[in-house]
Amino acid sequence: MAEKLILVGNGMAGMRTVEELLKLEPEAYQITVFGAEPYGNYNRILLSPVLASEKTIEQIMLNDEPWYADNGITLRKGSTVVRSTASTARWWRTTASWPLTTACCWPPALTCSSSPSPDTSCRG
Repeated sequence: MAEKLILVGNGMAGMRTVEELLKLEPEAYQITVFGAEPYGNYNRILLSPVLASEKTIEQIMLNDEPWYADNGITLRKGSTVVRSTASTARWWRTTASWPLTTACCWPPALTCSSSPSPDTSCRG
């Protein structure tokens, strides 16, 4: 049975990590990605040309929506995670709560225990 993994944030660094995990052990994780934006992963470095109408968002996509499906990844677009607690094993996003899984990836400023218990918490 695949271990569940949640990635909070759909940015370039986190998704690069997911790509490497898929290369190393493609069946090891059941992955869910929460991203606040309504897109898949795109090259943020090239965002200025999109804003200047020199490129389209499609031209700077790194992982489009079919890529997530093809790799068995659940993409929660438009979902901002606002809080999580290990003690109650829940994630809160702007629209609903989500059960905490056995592993989590956070932006670099945050840490989280991979085995939730009442005395562990995520902190920034």
